[in-house]
Amino acid sequence: MPDMPRSELPTRFVAGIVMIAIGVAATYFGGWWFRGLAAAAAAIMLAEWAEINRVPRLQAWGSGALLAALLLAAGEYLLPVGGGDWLVDEISGEALGYFDPETLAPAWLGFGAIALLALAIGLTTRRLAMAWGTLYVGVPAFALIALSWVWGMLVFWVFVVTWTTDTLAYFTGRPASVAGMHFFSPANIMR
Repeated sequence: MPDMPRSELPTRFVAGIVMIAIGVAATYFGGWWFRGLAAAAAAIMLAEWAEINRVPRLQAWGSGALLAALLLAAGEYLLPVGGGDWLVDEISGEALGYFDPETLAPAWLGFGAIALLALAIGLTTRRLAMAWGTLYVGVPAFALIALSWVWGMLVFWVFVVTWTTDTLAYFTGRPASVAGMHFFSPANIMR
């Protein structure tokens, strides 16, 4: 009897549980734990993007390290402090999160810094794909950091929606029917 191909499901399940536990713990503890995880994940994703685009390994990991450093610095130095409205749970009276459009305005500086870094990486690697990859990875990573400034539960919500969509797409085998076909969808990129 020929050997049947082994299912990837057990390996994916265990890896998923471990990654979910790390992500939830970092989000729960917040601060440097969360920013560090977001920066490390962004660096790894950018290095993988660079490998897909055949960028030399030193440039790939250097680009990832620069993006991680920028995310950590922007997350620390642009963090809004004071003067805003706290989101308060009406039942318990507990402060849930912070929101004030004027003090969240420095977040735009973070997005601008990511755009400048993307331009610099694109020019040094001489690949337009690396500039786009830096934006594709850096903007959502910084957006998660900025969301954590407002209210940590928003980050949990983003995680739950992403995990649910990815799980449904995996089990149906049709990512386009679950997540839709848009420009950045995995289903569109995989075709």
